Amino acid sequence: MAEGQGRYRIVIVPEAREGFQQIVQYLEENVSYHTADYVRQAIFDGIDKLLVMPDQHGLVKELSDEEITYRRVLVLKGTYRIIFTIIEAKHEVRIIDISRGDRSPDYLEEVKTR
Repeated sequence: MAEGQGRYRIVIVPEAREGFQQIVQYLEENVSYHTADYVRQAIFDGIDKLLVMPDQHGLVKELSDEEITYRRVLVLKGTYRIIFTIIEAKHEVRIIDISRGDRSPDYLEEVKTR
């Protein structure tokens, strides 16, 4: 690892945590525990990718503006999406959404308020 680079602190806002829990609960109740566990682990793996060099992930242009740049990690070929912003002054990645990747543009606008 290059000097000056290090692990970022991950902060998951309550709404993102709730979204994650809803995904897992839905899969446990409607698909199978095995599938829920598989998706849970895939999302955890996606979060782990943010610990080092989170700025390598794609932009969410629909949300980003002059003040805040939003990025995303696609999980399981885009079935799920982790949306986050980087706060360099705190060396922090703030996860603001964990949801299905096919959510509407209206939903994305709601994400900006987190």
